[in-house]
Amino acid sequence: MKNDKARYTALKGVEAFALAFISDQVLKQLTHRHRPYQDDPPESNVWDGPFILPSNTSFASGHAANAFAVATVIATAYSNTVWVPIVCYTFAGLTAASRVYQNDHWFSDVFIGSAIGFAIGRTIMNNHIKKLKVLPISHVGSGVMLVYQLD
Repeated sequence: MKNDKARYTALKGVEAFALAFISDQVLKQLTHRHRPYQDDPPESNVWDGPFILPSNTSFASGHAANAFAVATVIATAYSNTVWVPIVCYTFAGLTAASRVYQNDHWFSDVFIGSAIGFAIGRTIMNNHIKKLKVLPISHVGSGVMLVYQLD
């Protein structure tokens, strides 16, 4: 049924969004790269590294990672319809490009964020073994719980 496919795709999209968000936040906290507008003149090689209190969070682009993660899930699920992948990746690409255009990210931030999102989306859609699961509720409170089944 079409409703089952849409429901499955939506759940996988939420899963991809959550994993892309978590991955991006980890990278941001490990690198603390300065955004283009933070320094005068702009300097792309300023990385404060982990465990620094200032919130310099340019690397990687979370918008690009999330956009490509969800776009990849939808494009993969509906790959038999020619226009769906084109529209999905166009919107994801425009989202990524806007982050550079608005001077919020360096090109490398957007490129890596897009690659991470694409990889997460493909991994989720190709995870036929179903060993990795993302649950929207954690047993310790609100949040997300990752479960990997060992067999």
